[in-house]
Amino acid sequence: MGLKESVQMTILDPVFDEVRKTETITYRARETVKVNWLTLLRLKSNIKIAATHSKDQKKRESVQEVLQSQPGSLSSAPAAQASSYTAPVQSTLEALSLDRALPKAYVNLVSEPPAQLPGHFTLYKAKPAAEMNGWIDEDDGRVAITSLRTSSGGDFNINISAVRHESVPLLRNWMIQVQVLANFINSLRSKELWYSRDWKEFTWYCRKRLEPPSKYEDYWKPGRADLVKGHICKSDTHVITNIKKQDVQERMEENNVMINPDGRKASQWAFVQYQSVSRFADEIRGKIHIEAIPPVTSLDPGEC
Repeated sequence: MGLKESVQMTILDPVFDEVRKTETITYRARETVKVNWLTLLRLKSNIKIAATHSKDQKKRESVQEVLQSQPGSLSSAPAAQASSYTAPVQSTLEALSLDRALPKAYVNLVSEPPAQLPGHFTLYKAKPAAEMNGWIDEDDGRVAITSLRTSSGGDFNINISAVRHESVPLLRNWMIQVQVLANFINSLRSKELWYSRDWKEFTWYCRKRLEPPSKYEDYWKPGRADLVKGHICKSDTHVITNIKKQDVQERMEENNVMINPDGRKASQWAFVQYQSVSRFADEIRGKIHIEAIPPVTSLDPGEC
């Protein structure tokens, strides 16, 4: 029992090195199996719901045909023409709502990402679709921000982060793009921590889930910074936590920093206070774009 060779080769593909090394191979294998299983359960549920909807639709069509066949009934040609035009979009919206937990009342299908809004920042978060159940309230469209939360033990011991897309092989991924007012971001108490001796030390303490020295209190304590900006450590937690405290500066090097395809160091914004996270959820409401990314089972060398 195990992963088939094509799955193994995709996970180990050098194209995914920067992201894969943020966790162990064991984690990647376990996560692949878990999310694929959740996806199968979701598909099974969706098929049952779709079958019920299909039966109900056929019943309605049968009743309509009987009524239209009666003498003196009104012509339904114009309505039928309009229905045939809107049916593909409506069917797609219904499928999205079933398959990806996106309430139809708050979903629009678009052919390309929205333009950058004036005075806004654009942030990104990648999540497996199978883990996004009920993240948008069906009654009022509010975002359940906990669905985007990153648990403690991250680079900055964060509650929620908006980072560059992480390509996870063999999962049906969402690339979640949000736009947030620059005035809101500028109103937050923020700190920056880029690759440096302090970045190494603070990241090591956070990965170890230990309280950092007092000089870092502004980065994590309640009532201090709302937002921490800094580079992403690409090494998995086991690698970092196995480093002895006295060896942090020597063992943690620049090659521990994640690099973007354009050669620049990848960065993250971590919202670390409960109040600012709640405000963030309100600010991004109605300004979320999701790109559904299909599973990757093989890679064309020409795409590298």
